[in-house]
Amino acid sequence: HFIPQRAIGYQSPIDALKSWYAQQPELFVKQVYKQAELDIYSYAFGELLTLSLYGLYQEEGDAFIGKYLTLLAAGGSQSPAELLAPLGFDIGDARFWQRGLAVIDGYMAMLE
Repeated sequence: HFIPQRAIGYQSPIDALKSWYAQQPELFVKQVYKQAELDIYSYAFGELLTLSLYGLYQEEGDAFIGKYLTLLAAGGSQSPAELLAPLGFDIGDARFWQRGLAVIDGYMAMLE
């Protein structure tokens, strides 16, 4: 997918984000509400897992795509650790999670 340039005032996507942040910073603050059914841990886990996988894609390039498609095909049939282990990913290894944090650092640097 792509963002039509006219939709963001013919700016780069990063410049558009910076403008939106300057105009409406509240859009960039995640609101957490106290709801019994809301499991913040699972959302944070899923977000960081996704970013870590994206970090692996950035490192491996096209070689990562087959692994990712295999993961998606398995759906929720096993625990995350069991789904990722055959693909060579160890969620018990801090380096796996550091990739996701590095992606966040990169996003923050772009907005600064």
